[in-house]
Amino acid sequence: DGAEELSGIVAIAAGGNSDTSTFALALDATGQVYAWGYNDYKQVTKSSENSYALPQKTGITQALDIAAARTER
Repeated sequence: DGAEELSGIVAIAAGGNSDTSTFALALDATGQVYAWGYNDYKQVTKSSENSYALPQKTGITQALDIAAARTER
């Protein structure tokens, strides 16, 4: 299912919108970004609109920091 075990996490961020489409991001010490949660607006992965209960690699591998936000619809 693509789920990844997290280790070496240096930052976590959470976001969502008014219809409870919440998601989370994690950044590890190597720059790899992971995401999980609702994916109805492709906030976790662009490959589908499936939601993920467990962390998924995003393909971002050299991040220095992460951020997420709450939006109102």
